[in-house]
Amino acid sequence: MGGIGGFAPILIVETIAYVISWVAFPLFVLPVARHLGRADRFLSFMVVYNWSQIPQTVLFVLVGLDTATGLLPPSGAHFAGLLAAIAALVYEWYIARGRACGDRHAGDARHHHRSLTVDDGGPYRAIALLKGGRSGPRRG
Repeated sequence: MGGIGGFAPILIVETIAYVISWVAFPLFVLPVARHLGRADRFLSFMVVYNWSQIPQTVLFVLVGLDTATGLLPPSGAHFAGLLAAIAALVYEWYIARGRACGDRHAGDARHHHRSLTVDDGGPYRAIALLKGGRSGPRRG
């Protein structure tokens, strides 16, 4: 019973799940950013967060390949998956605190509740920092 008829429902369900997961997180974070008084940093955070998914995906693919090829025994594969998940959570926390983007208050305990991401440079600073370049839009 495979073929095209069996593929279409899977494609539809997976596409819907992807769209929901892609839209749900920003819709959850925006009210949180507003509550923290950081709505102006929402776009910057989302840019950095989205780019951060690349190294996380690579990490999980490498763990999955080790498991699939049998390089790791089942218990080792589970432990590697757990370590990868913890590393991803710590990395996302680091981004949310603004440290990856150069937030000037990220390490200051007085501003602990206020940091969401990039300091006053906005999305241009986030993109520039990710590229390793300047920290603002070019001016004529």
